[in-house]
Amino acid sequence: ESFSIPCQLEGATNYIKKLQFNLEQLKQKKECILRKDSANLSVPRGIDLPSIDVRVTGSALEVVLISGENYQFKLSEIIRMLHEEGAEVVSASFSVLDDAFFHTVHCK
Repeated sequence: ESFSIPCQLEGATNYIKKLQFNLEQLKQKKECILRKDSANLSVPRGIDLPSIDVRVTGSALEVVLISGENYQFKLSEIIRMLHEEGAEVVSASFSVLDDAFFHTVHCK
């Protein structure tokens, strides 16, 4: 079934707005989690807290989390949170470089 161009544009616009809304919710949740974690954990001096980077490109969402060995994420927990927010996980990867742990999750 073929939709008119205005209908397709409206659908794409609505989808982008939904992704932007979900992204804002994820950012707020991230800030809340980081505030709770920094208040509840005694992290040794010199150890950086995790870095979380969220990028939206078209209909794709990429989440990159970088942490040290003293503060690790569980990849399954990250995927669960994204599913709860309505994101469809397309791929996920985990790698280690020196003392840094990299989690990359691609969603749509």
